[in-house]
Amino acid sequence: MDKHIVEAYVFRSDLKQTIYYTQGTDALPTLFLFKDYNIPVGTSVGIYVEKPSKKGVQSTSATLNVNENSILVDMDKQMVAEIGTAYMQLRLTKGGKELFTFVQPICVERSATPVVSENGMPFLDEAIAKIGEATEDTKAAAKDAREVAADMQQKAANGTFSASITVGEVINGEPGSVAVVKNSGTKKDAVFDFVIPTGPQGPSGVMAPSTGMYCLWVDPATGDLWVDYPDGTEPPDFRYDNETGNLYYDIEREDGTVASLLIGNVRNPLINNVTTTTPGQGALDAAAGKTLQDEIDAIKETLKNVLSTK
Repeated sequence: MDKHIVEAYVFRSDLKQTIYYTQGTDALPTLFLFKDYNIPVGTSVGIYVEKPSKKGVQSTSATLNVNENSILVDMDKQMVAEIGTAYMQLRLTKGGKELFTFVQPICVERSATPVVSENGMPFLDEAIAKIGEATEDTKAAAKDAREVAADMQQKAANGTFSASITVGEVINGEPGSVAVVKNSGTKKDAVFDFVIPTGPQGPSGVMAPSTGMYCLWVDPATGDLWVDYPDGTEPPDFRYDNETGNLYYDIEREDGTVASLLIGNVRNPLINNVTTTTPGQGALDAAAGKTLQDEIDAIKETLKNVLSTK
């Protein structure tokens, strides 16, 4: 016999036998024979092993035989790297639906040649690191928000900030021309007209940015929204409204007034960082988003009072 043979059940967990391995053995695969479930054609298989230390190993090294209704798992040294009881689970996926087997105990006996146990799921460590980075970024953003709020409150108290701002005409300029913003209103009640140059055609239908302008594009594989702007220039000033999900392009005048151009609504649903398969996504909202939102609310309240002052 060149492999372990185990009967597998998906409707009950009391009929299972312990598999015995010597630490570090990877020459003996394990054959799971399904007794109460017929594996459909086109099913893909994933393997997960939890070691005694709770470190994990993920693998797709398995051969599925529909005719024999079996799955042959190619064992990895890391699956049996630690002495004690490890637990293996198979994941069967077809048509977006998943079936998980009950955990299969693996008893690992001591070997004279020790094996260094590693974490075969590094994305967990990466996710934790990204959450930490997002938390620090949020703290910095909250600090900036407090400073902006204090500055606006001081301007309001001095009576130096009172204006209305609207967006006027938006015109497409010639390719290669310079973007122009013109106030067709007054200093107090500004109306900003935009001349936006048409960018040259870039690869995959993405418009390449021209001098003084930028372009937005969406990555169809990830859904991420990107902004391209010429090298050596400052990135555009974008502002995200956390309450509405709107993304704005802000242009600040020398007298302190600001024009806002609505780019679109880019709200994403809050993602559970523990279960997401995309590490770090949504970490800003989940880690410390409320702190930043409190500061944004304070700024909005200040702006409401300021813009009502004539």
